[in-house]
Amino acid sequence: MNGVVYVSSASHCDIGPYHGWILNYDAATLTRVSAFVTTPAGGLGGVWQSGGAPAADAAGNLYVETGNGTFDAQNGGNDYGDTS
Repeated sequence: MNGVVYVSSASHCDIGPYHGWILNYDAATLTRVSAFVTTPAGGLGGVWQSGGAPAADAAGNLYVETGNGTFDAQNGGNDYGDTS
């Protein structure tokens, strides 16, 4: 999308410890341009996709679902481990 390749992950067989990740690479050079971890202060929070890619809309917003992890964003935290 817009010259960026998005790669996301969860875990293999729910074996911990793990974090969910979205890694972004320049499509032309494959240089990593950014990274997002779902649970920087917590744990787990895999990005679940069932073998598919993240969804995106025409405005360039990316949509993923996370699960099984720490979620404290509602209290000002930075962990998004169980959301959609």
